[in-house]
Amino acid sequence: MGTEKPRYTITVDDDTFQKIENFRFGNRFQSRSEATLELIKMGMNTLEKAVQQTGLPEKELITMYLESPEKFMGLLSQSDT
Repeated sequence: MGTEKPRYTITVDDDTFQKIENFRFGNRFQSRSEATLELIKMGMNTLEKAVQQTGLPEKELITMYLESPEKFMGLLSQSDT
């Protein structure tokens, strides 16, 4: 059965693949695609929340995350208080 939804393929390293698989089975997703989509949505929601909480532009937050995920996450936890 086909779908009308847009599709694309991504390539990940072994470590990322295993993390996706662990997330999939730990949260009982029926397919790898379903689990990957949920992880993408979680990341997008986190970015949106970070923009709202910090007032920083999305591009600046993405750059911060790419340079130092720990700094990005620290910024989020500071904004929660």
